[in-house]
Amino acid sequence: MHRHLRNDFDDRGAWLYVEEITHRVANEYTAAISALRVAAGRQLGDEARSAVSDAARMLGAFAAAHILQRPPSGTEHVDLAEHLGKLCAAIAVARFRDQPIGLSIRTACPILLDAHRCWQAGLVVSELITNAARHAFRPDHQSGEIAVSVMMTGGQIVCGVHDTGIGSPTFTPGSGTAIVDSLATGLGGHVVRRSDAFGTSVELAFPQASAGRRPASGDPDGDDRSPSFHSLSEARAPALSILGA
Repeated sequence: MHRHLRNDFDDRGAWLYVEEITHRVANEYTAAISALRVAAGRQLGDEARSAVSDAARMLGAFAAAHILQRPPSGTEHVDLAEHLGKLCAAIAVARFRDQPIGLSIRTACPILLDAHRCWQAGLVVSELITNAARHAFRPDHQSGEIAVSVMMTGGQIVCGVHDTGIGSPTFTPGSGTAIVDSLATGLGGHVVRRSDAFGTSVELAFPQASAGRRPASGDPDGDDRSPSFHSLSEARAPALSILGA
């Protein structure tokens, strides 16, 4: 199936299918959030009302992250650093609001990509954060940090996700690995994984421009910039308003 994923990236029929599924999921998020808000307004005890309201807020944050991961409709250039910042902010609220796991992002701005390549890179980073959240922090080691970075070096864009969870010297690939590798191939890049007792690091490296295209104007090849840092571990506000808080 993942082999076909690579082959179908330029198939308009496949994209229409993805857009339809994305639209349906967004509608289902809206319906679920509305149902929870109605339930929270009923005659419930304080504890039950608080639990239902928290569930509605969590679904709202997941919906915000989902919207940021929709396939792009245009061909304009997008700032990858800004896109990943917004995506990480939404994920922080959705996944880590009540957990002792910090999520931070360090970026070099701006890094301009065409919208489609920016979207693909965002999917990879989102999948890597999700994998870290699910597998790196076991019940006996719940606290920790996930750090995201994005930078330009030698004409290559490097997106990294590092966690301080329980690493392993052996690597067992799963379905998420196949998706990440397929997306990296679509970007003309590759993925490097390192893991030890101190955590796991995964880096996606790919060229700024696809084959046969020059980098976007205003973002010179190999330009060095001072990175900016955002810690999202204390995020409590609505997902898309915390960037730059």
